[in-house]
Amino acid sequence: MSLPRLLGPLRPSQRLKMQSHYLVHCECYISRTLCQANCLYRPGPEIGVLLSTYDFANANKVFCFNLVKFGLENKGEPTPLNAYLSLTSYMFQHAHRSTRAALYTYLSLFVLQILVEDQLLVKRLCSDETKLSVRLCRQRQPYLPVVRGERVPAAIMLDIVSDGISHNLRRRLDVDFYM
Repeated sequence: MSLPRLLGPLRPSQRLKMQSHYLVHCECYISRTLCQANCLYRPGPEIGVLLSTYDFANANKVFCFNLVKFGLENKGEPTPLNAYLSLTSYMFQHAHRSTRAALYTYLSLFVLQILVEDQLLVKRLCSDETKLSVRLCRQRQPYLPVVRGERVPAAIMLDIVSDGISHNLRRRLDVDFYM
């Protein structure tokens, strides 16, 4: 699945178009605009692929190795790890929008944790052979600095996590996100 196909339904304008049939059946006592706003920030059903990714990563270390290694030969095309890190960046910035988005963000965090707990994978993630050019989400301030070119995945993961921390600081702290 390509990155635009995976991230396209997550755009707010697309979500409103796709969920317009849900608005007809929305039987609640709140106004229609509030119902539209609630439907706007729900991740699409395509995001359920994160649960399968977590299951595979948790049960099979070969899957993790292939996630990091696959597609590195084709420098012009995005790799699965490239698409996953870009999706994770988007989810981290919008984790506070709904409970469902927060739960998917936790799944992304768990997969990143599984990847960095394996010593062989960490060596691979820090090596120059696996450099990637990942498009990070920059929809909310403070923006991360724009980095042109390729970087090792470990540096990208650090940027994603630090960006997630800075965008999800609130008065009522989400303890599960920071654990």
